[in-house]
Amino acid sequence: MNNKNNENYNENELFILMVRVHISKPKRKTLLSLEYCCKMPSEIAKDVDERINAISSALSYLKDNNLVYCMNEDFNKGRMYQITEKGKKVIKLLKERTNKLKEIKD
Repeated sequence: MNNKNNENYNENELFILMVRVHISKPKRKTLLSLEYCCKMPSEIAKDVDERINAISSALSYLKDNNLVYCMNEDFNKGRMYQITEKGKKVIKLLKERTNKLKEIKD
C-alpha cells in the first residue's frame, strides 16, 4: 500500500514546498488541477493549458515530494495521478497566501 496517508512532515517543510510550488506555474497549475479528482497528465495539460512535458516534469517533482501519487504506476500509458493529504495541505497554504495578499491590496 502506498504511504500517501501516513506521511511525516512539519510546517516548515510544508511552507518550503508551498513556495516551490507557487513560483513554478506548471507545478502550481498541476497541483491545483488535481485538487478535486484524479487525472492523467494529458488531461491536466489540457485543463491548465500547458505542454505535456511541463506537466510531466511538474508531476515528477510533486510525486517525489509526496504531494501527488500515481494510482497505476505499472501502466506505461494512461497513468492516473491523485493528490495526497500533504498536497491538500500545500494547496491550503497557497490559498491562504493568495487570500492574505488580496486583503493587503484592498
